[in-house]
Amino acid sequence: MLYFISHFVTTLLRTEKNFKYVTRSFVTSYQRAVLMDTIFPDVLDIPAYRRQTLISSITKASSHPYSINRLIKIRRLPVSEQKEHVMKKITILLCLILSIAFVSPGHTAEKAAGLKDIPLVWKPSNAISTYGAIDLTAYRNAQFVIKPFTDERKQPAEIGINTEKRFSGQDMLVTTNQNVADWLTDRFSKIFPQFGINIVTGNGIFFVDAAVDKFFVTEGSDYKADVSLKVKLTAKNGAVVWEGTTSGTTTSVGRSARADNYYEALSNATISAVHGLLNNDSFKQAVVKNK
Repeated sequence: MLYFISHFVTTLLRTEKNFKYVTRSFVTSYQRAVLMDTIFPDVLDIPAYRRQTLISSITKASSHPYSINRLIKIRRLPVSEQKEHVMKKITILLCLILSIAFVSPGHTAEKAAGLKDIPLVWKPSNAISTYGAIDLTAYRNAQFVIKPFTDERKQPAEIGINTEKRFSGQDMLVTTNQNVADWLTDRFSKIFPQFGINIVTGNGIFFVDAAVDKFFVTEGSDYKADVSLKVKLTAKNGAVVWEGTTSGTTTSVGRSARADNYYEALSNATISAVHGLLNNDSFKQAVVKNK
């Protein structure tokens, strides 16, 4: 890597035009990280949040009496001597930046392994009250039983994907070792009461059954979660009184490839899906007509 960087910088500074451009950028625009973002975009593949931290540190350092700008000491020397001087400084700086960016040799492997077969954890970041009030008039004296859900997804273990290509150069799937349908069955039975709906485990008036259609988070510059279920409402006499789809989508931000951020996105989207179902006018009408 050191040889590659040295060779690259030597080639870059070979012409007078390139040399003047590099030295001018290095001295007058270092605070804006021209060196990293403009001159060497293909050499430094540093994650955005790390690059920004590094730039901020260097920007603060640039105002110090012994800042990097001063250490370069570009004076009125013959062009050939200036070339050699600047090339050495840039090479050392690039090696330092790369060592910071890749300080942990096992970082990539740890990230990839850390999002495989993760458990499903309930971790909503939004309070129930933020989803809006539901008119409970239709649900008075109605008792609901949440029946076991099923999963219609082709890949039931897959719950997300990281599309940044930051750690392995390719999309990184996120998988769980838990049964998503069972997890959602339990969550629905707990979220209904939080919205003021009566849930029972024995004989109820209505039975809610659902098939999981989507349960997925796409991570790019942010976390986009999509939870969708095909719901069937059955009356006590066994008649299906309502069928439809409910879904919840959320967008959130957070540090890259963190399981906690996937938990948060899926939890918030699940609450949104329940809220959408209970606030559905046709669903409420079916409840009113079949009590």
